[in-house]
Amino acid sequence: YSREMERRFVDMEADLVVPPGLDLQRVSLDGEPAAELMALAEREDADLIVTGGSGHTFRERVLIGSVARRLLADASCAVLTTPPVRSRFRSPSISLRAAKRQSLAPVL
Repeated sequence: YSREMERRFVDMEADLVVPPGLDLQRVSLDGEPAAELMALAEREDADLIVTGGSGHTFRERVLIGSVARRLLADASCAVLTTPPVRSRFRSPSISLRAAKRQSLAPVL
C-alpha cells in the first residue's frame, strides 16, 4: 500500500503546476478521511481544502458516506470539490443527423 501511495503521489506531483511561493508537502493520514483532513486543516491553519469527487452514484454515497459531503458540511475553512476525472474530460457528443442541421461551433 505505501509503495503504491508513494507512486501515486509522485505521478500527481508531476502533473501539478505549483506557483512560486507555495510549498508542496506530502501528507499521509490514517483514520476516517474527513475527520483526519479537517484535523490537519485545523493544525495547519488552512484556508482551503481541495478534494476530488469519487464518482460514486447517489445510492453508493448514501450507503458508504461521502468525504466531500462531510467536509462541505463540517470543515472550518473553505472547501473546493472537483468532479471525478473521468467526467471532466468527457468528449462532447453530437449525432450526425443533428450536425447536418446546425453548425458544430456551439457544440465545440
